[in-house]
Amino acid sequence: MAENQICTYNHNNEEEDLACAMESVGISKRKNRGQVSSGLTHECGVFGAIGCGEWPTSLEISQIICWGLVALQHRGQESAGIVTSEGKCSKYFNVHKGMGMISNIFNDQAIKKLKGSIGIGHTRYSTSAASEEVNCQPFVVHTAHGALAVAHNGELINCDSLRKQVLQHGVGLSTHSDSELITQALCLNPPEGEPNGEPDWPARIRHFIDLAPLSYSLVIMLKNKIYAVRDPYGNRPLCLGKILPSNEPLDGECDESREAEGWVVSSESCGFLSIGAQYVREVFPGEIIEMTRHGIRTIDIVQRPENKQQVKFK
Repeated sequence: MAENQICTYNHNNEEEDLACAMESVGISKRKNRGQVSSGLTHECGVFGAIGCGEWPTSLEISQIICWGLVALQHRGQESAGIVTSEGKCSKYFNVHKGMGMISNIFNDQAIKKLKGSIGIGHTRYSTSAASEEVNCQPFVVHTAHGALAVAHNGELINCDSLRKQVLQHGVGLSTHSDSELITQALCLNPPEGEPNGEPDWPARIRHFIDLAPLSYSLVIMLKNKIYAVRDPYGNRPLCLGKILPSNEPLDGECDESREAEGWVVSSESCGFLSIGAQYVREVFPGEIIEMTRHGIRTIDIVQRPENKQQVKFK
């Protein structure tokens, strides 16, 4: 609650306490969310890249992500960010975010500081929170098991009820954005628990999909892997690309026998040629893909209800 705002709750019970807390972190501020007045806007763009084989990779991951975001600039011009990991330390990521166009945020000095063999990026057009630097993505949180970074394209349809569930678990929220809400929801233990005491990220992602069935595409980064996730309705686009050696042709259908130097995931494939990547396929609705230095694999495909149709993009 802002300092100059008068609280209208009597705080006689837990429900009033929770309602006050929810209002203070933005639930009452989400009216008219997603409205567009004018200008070149879309629904944000996400991008992820990872090098294959031995690390540190020979690929310039931060530069690849930057070029990928430039190709996605039409999807958002408000702010952008890149987070990278060298794959060694789970506590810290290299982060650079800012307001404005990508060319103004990522100069040579910024790119050099973003060392790593793995990374994700985001270009933003705000739908649910104010145009402020605190809402720039990717969003990073530090957990008991290491750092976690999340970038998303979309807008949660049940953000208020999900925010209530997260707050009831004793988790504080510092922004009004869906991004922080998604990140904190991913930190919740799945209903089946985690017997080994280590986070089961696929189970946590499945649990999140159950809590929030749409509408989003996500790239989730840990110190040494990326999870690419699309909601079960396919409401936001997401596709895969394979980085090939510089002497390999990029046209034609993807040949699985050709060895990959790295993998990328993106809201659109429009920037793949500029980074030496070949289009592979779309991420299926409800699919959870794990990307590591050993390659990619489908962890699960969460089904949507039988009477619901997938969104189709033209």
